[in-house]
Amino acid sequence: MVRRPGALEPGPGPDPAGLSGLPRRSRGLGQQRRPADGGNHPGHARSVRRQGRPGWQRRSHRPPAGAGGRADDASPPQPSPEDLLTAVQEAQTEAHRLGVTGIHNVEGPDALAAFRALETENTLRLRVLFHPPVQKLPDLVRMKATSGSGTDWLRLGGVKMFLDGSLGSRTAWMLEPYEDGRDRGMPITAEEVAREAMTTAAQAGLACTVHAIGDAAVRRALDLMSALQPAAIPHRIEHFQCVNPADLNRAAAAGIVVSMQPAHLLVDIPLADRQWGARSRGAYAFKSLLQRGTVVAFGSDVPVATLDPRQGVYAAMERRMLDGAPMPGWYPEERLSFEEVVSAYTQANARAAGVADRREPWGSGWTPTSWPGRLTRFSIEAMERRSSMGVRP
Repeated sequence: MVRRPGALEPGPGPDPAGLSGLPRRSRGLGQQRRPADGGNHPGHARSVRRQGRPGWQRRSHRPPAGAGGRADDASPPQPSPEDLLTAVQEAQTEAHRLGVTGIHNVEGPDALAAFRALETENTLRLRVLFHPPVQKLPDLVRMKATSGSGTDWLRLGGVKMFLDGSLGSRTAWMLEPYEDGRDRGMPITAEEVAREAMTTAAQAGLACTVHAIGDAAVRRALDLMSALQPAAIPHRIEHFQCVNPADLNRAAAAGIVVSMQPAHLLVDIPLADRQWGARSRGAYAFKSLLQRGTVVAFGSDVPVATLDPRQGVYAAMERRMLDGAPMPGWYPEERLSFEEVVSAYTQANARAAGVADRREPWGSGWTPTSWPGRLTRFSIEAMERRSSMGVRP
């Protein structure tokens, strides 16, 4: 979420979510692994087929079946808690410089420990909704942690899991083969494993935050999540990058939030055209989703893309790359107005976090529905950015 930085007065408060009790390392659900490319952007993608077997990030809890050795053997050096704390403090300062005062975080327990340390020191100045990895699900259930619980500054979100990979690595799972006809990408998690994890989470009062990029992964996410009992915050699908037209209505009908990152469009346009062809009509379908009543929450996908929301504003409004191509925009009927974009960065994220009706505890009188009169620095800088890029009025 993007909110105005101000004289915020945080306090550590209680820890009803049990976030501080999460162990730093846990094997958890070994079947659920993050894809090697980080799960999204072509600039960070590494083909999983170059090794002749599925590849996973080096920090995975165990190597894939049939792989020799241990994943930990090749792990890069991990930052010390002190270095990580310093990095988070610097990132917080940068977020405020860009007008961002709330984040939805999907990193691991070490990042959570840094947020907790800042909160204990009374220096956490970001509203953090933390989405723990699915490997922590057994611990969360054991601790009876529930989504939406926590403090004013640090709250528990949904359990993060992956259904497929990315467009850049050709691991986004598609209903039909890629344009060269060789394959359809790959599912990361077996259907029954995903169903069991989602059901376990929902029954324990935990929302599900599910990575799905290809249209087959999006359909499976919708199939599985539509049957879940609700939690205190909505279930959500991350990326929702390519959707079959038959599935456009389903997220709104099931009350599932769609979390999208418009800045990726700036570099994905030629790649999507080459890999997906005409199916790109259903990629980044912002307007179509909004017209169907879907809650579309915009974010940055840091560190894969910049934290600066202005690139996302430009991408969602213009659907053109930074060089201005293509004209008049890539599937221009999916362009959004400035007001719709700001709402997606603010109101929609408040709804995704379950705080849409909450007034801020520091008594500013701010509510998500009051944003049109309170766009402040974010709107001014975004409009200046649009002007410098030659964006339409």
